[in-house]
Amino acid sequence: MRWGRALLVVPVAVGLLVGLDNLLPRAPVNRVGKLVRSDRDVGPMPSPVDLRRGELLIAGQALRCGRVRNILDPGLPNLGLAAPGVVVFNPDRLNQYSDAVRLFVFHHECGHHHVGGDELAADCWAVKQGVSKGWLDHQGIEQVCGSFGNARASATHPSGPRRCASLRRCFAIATAALARQKSPPRQTGW
Repeated sequence: MRWGRALLVVPVAVGLLVGLDNLLPRAPVNRVGKLVRSDRDVGPMPSPVDLRRGELLIAGQALRCGRVRNILDPGLPNLGLAAPGVVVFNPDRLNQYSDAVRLFVFHHECGHHHVGGDELAADCWAVKQGVSKGWLDHQGIEQVCGSFGNARASATHPSGPRRCASLRRCFAIATAALARQKSPPRQTGW
């Protein structure tokens, strides 16, 4: 009787451990199995993307997109997507990027719920959020641009270079607006 239980418990325990291991973020590896960090990940490794009580945790920030539900799907073939009522993210893919890129991806997908399906408008919405909340600077914009690479235009997204040019314009406009808000009012008259 004891051996029968042990034979049943061992496969269940191994299955649970393998299942939990599959949920852990994976570091990219090269052909000889050494850890690789790209030049886009300068500085300390970012904390992994996680989901707790419906909030997406990125860079120590608990993120929500209004009433939209956050979902993590390691099987998603890209970094993220927006669909009616949800934003979905692949934590394994996101964990390969810097905090600025991961925050941008969240805000970009959330942006679709605010501006619709236009990719450049969602990019610009994300940039404005990043500048106003203080997590996006010039270096972050360049990291986001680096994440696009030289991607060609597709049926759903403009090319990487076109998105980058648009991001830089939005960033310049958002930083100028923030500077105007912070500057003291001009004294007129006496």
